[in-house]
Amino acid sequence: MIIANHPRWFNRAGLPSHLEPWKSLGGSAGNDFEVNFVPDYKILHDAGYNVLAYGCPQPQ
Repeated sequence: MIIANHPRWFNRAGLPSHLEPWKSLGGSAGNDFEVNFVPDYKILHDAGYNVLAYGCPQPQ
């Protein structure tokens, strides 16, 4: 089993910097790049792992 944690301000799928509130949070610091963890989760799943990617509440 893989338990996937994510960095601060990310959600369980990555960093959707084109959406609010992430656009406001990251864009002002120059961190406006997209991050998508889903393809990596798929690789792990296809290799036979169970993947638990949990979410935290959206930043306010």
